[in-house]
Amino acid sequence: MSKKNKLVNYLNASKFILLKIAVMTSLGLGFTPAVYAAPPNFRLPPIRLNFATSGYASYGFQYLDTSSGSATSRQYLGLGVHPKIEARSYLWRPWFAPIQSTLGASFSKIQYAGSSGSSTTDVIVEGGVLLELLPASRFPFAAGLNRTKNWRKSGSSSLKVGIIKTTLNLSQGFKATNGLTNGDLNYNFASDDTPITRVGTQEKFSFNLRHRPGGEQRIDVRAWVARRYLPELNFRLLDRVFISEHELKSIKVRSSTSLNLNRLFQQQLGKPSTVESRQLNTVLNWYPLGDAWVISGNARLSSLVRNQSTQTLGTILGLGTQYRISSNIRVSGSIQVRDNLGIQGVSASASLSSNKAFADVTTLSGYTYKKYAGFSLSSQGGSSDSTASVSSQSVGVSAGHNLSKGTALFGGRLMSSVSQSTNTSVSTGSASASQIPLTTAGVVNWGRSEKDSNSHTALMLSVNDARSFGGNNTARVYSFQANRKQAMALYQSLSGNVSLTSTRNRSELSSSSSSHMNATATYGHRRLFKVKGLTLASSLKYDVGGQINNQYSNVQNGDTLTWDNEVDYLLGELELALDTHFVKFGQSTLFSLLFTAKRTF
Repeated sequence: MSKKNKLVNYLNASKFILLKIAVMTSLGLGFTPAVYAAPPNFRLPPIRLNFATSGYASYGFQYLDTSSGSATSRQYLGLGVHPKIEARSYLWRPWFAPIQSTLGASFSKIQYAGSSGSSTTDVIVEGGVLLELLPASRFPFAAGLNRTKNWRKSGSSSLKVGIIKTTLNLSQGFKATNGLTNGDLNYNFASDDTPITRVGTQEKFSFNLRHRPGGEQRIDVRAWVARRYLPELNFRLLDRVFISEHELKSIKVRSSTSLNLNRLFQQQLGKPSTVESRQLNTVLNWYPLGDAWVISGNARLSSLVRNQSTQTLGTILGLGTQYRISSNIRVSGSIQVRDNLGIQGVSASASLSSNKAFADVTTLSGYTYKKYAGFSLSSQGGSSDSTASVSSQSVGVSAGHNLSKGTALFGGRLMSSVSQSTNTSVSTGSASASQIPLTTAGVVNWGRSEKDSNSHTALMLSVNDARSFGGNNTARVYSFQANRKQAMALYQSLSGNVSLTSTRNRSELSSSSSSHMNATATYGHRRLFKVKGLTLASSLKYDVGGQINNQYSNVQNGDTLTWDNEVDYLLGELELALDTHFVKFGQSTLFSLLFTAKRTF
């Protein structure tokens, strides 16, 4: 598509929407008689100009050293300037229309020190215009045009054009007098010109309609046509989508319906391809006895057509119900009829379940003892044209108990608890019996908060042991955590965290072990409005690789030590940062240092 043809398309689209606005205005839709009866006056009011300049200057030093004896370092200087000018005005008659235009530029350069002395220079020029017609009326209109051009120079090469971007956005909105219906019509155009893809264009027409008749009911309609063209790759894409959604909520009925129509046309290297899809989804929930009983139904109809030859149809119809006998016991059932790729099938299921059908809580001498037991009964079956009828029944039980106590200690609160839980299930469709797991956990927490000094301390020790009765599988995890946050005078704060974790796994064929330690400390000093600030952060991690034993090998993993430090200093617009990173893995080491100084204006 030539630039002349694209410009003609822009003008035609703009004329159509502007003509629509003019017709609405002449009919007096949404405006008082004093507005459209007044004589036209196209004289511009005084134009407001706003000129601003920002930028930065930076310096950086980077050092890298490894255990092999190789060390490298480099320095760089950076400079960036961003001038920007804005012009604002408006039209009062015959329509109120704010106008805003922006013109900006950006210059940045990075110079690397060393024998090569390489550098990178970027120059960006961008401009835009925004026009709004009747923004506070029932028919607001907005148009925006933006264009960006980028030049880049690397080393001794000449300044070359890198990327040219052009965007055009048109939007026409509307709103009903009662405020229950509103929507918008949009046109978006984007053009990218890069050294790889020449004049790649994207266009999109979209329509949105929102209707709120009242209560919990809503109706949404969305439709769009999108087109993409990449002449350099001989690629064309046309996507047409229509989506309609309806939702109703009330005390006894909740429903939602959606319709999705999609047609995708694609042409690459002269080979066209078309895919059409249609899908209708409906969900209905009925609550005849409130939340205690719900009857639900769903339906999905879909079709897929490829290149007007292959058609795939899919249909799913489902009906289900759920009834709550008590706060802990529920019964449910469902039936589903489906047709996929011409293969029909029917499936049904029913279940009776309760997580805590039998529960009891006992309190004695500050201790709280809880015990519970649950069960589940289910039956399911199904058949289709390609497979024989299949049915299965399953029975499951679960049980557990917990002992906990809380007491005051050293100005804080100490909480301790021990718990055990297990569950198992038996199914007629399973050939082998499942192992019965037993999980034992113990947790001790202590925490103290000081409101006057805004300080907090927390300690936690936990042990978790999981094993199976039917096998030799065991997993054990030990964990310890300590957190401290201390608020100091003059906007200062100090916080630290230490965590230790050890894991042991064992099965009939293998065993493994690993440990992990992590410690962090952070100091912060901030003044009001961030005029001045200092942050010191340090992190130390140590991983014990442990070992993995099995019937084939015995692998010993190496230990890893990682130490990171960060220093950030802020004084007005000056920012200084120093980061160090050290890693030791076995006999190998790595050390890096990065210092940056940046001043914005």
